Amino acid sequence: MGEHLLVDSNMIEAPELAQFLADGPGNLAILSIEVWFELYKQRSVSALRRGLEIVGRYPGQVLGLRPTGEILRLDPVSPGLVDRMIDRGGGRAIGEMLLALGDGEAAAGIEQQLRSKWDRAVKDNEGMLGGAMDVLASLPEMQGQLFRAPEVGIIRRNER
Repeated sequence: MGEHLLVDSNMIEAPELAQFLADGPGNLAILSIEVWFELYKQRSVSALRRGLEIVGRYPGQVLGLRPTGEILRLDPVSPGLVDRMIDRGGGRAIGEMLLALGDGEAAAGIEQQLRSKWDRAVKDNEGMLGGAMDVLASLPEMQGQLFRAPEVGIIRRNER
């Protein structure tokens, strides 16, 4: 049985990822939705092709993590939560995308589709960053509502 590795945008082109996948067919790379945001926001067919090159060589070892909104709607009590968080068609989709992109520049229709994804990735990323700032601003208030002073001390010192 292999290992699972959650891949972020910093790792998608890393030689360590290639080695991890080459080490055995049981090793699985799980791509988060943020990887796609980062790849699409570069607005470059060659950057997209380059970003998918490693995982494209191992389509049977690539899974996608469902978007956060979908995961939040899952019933955590029902059995098989982890399986329901994963999109098992990720590797196949990446292989199809690489075939569509080909070795040269993308055809006009494909490039137009990518442009809409690029625009959405940039917009969604900006919204996520704005939301993150709102959460940070709300943390002190939330902390006071959720935890007592001794519990906050435990969290800050990382003690049990």
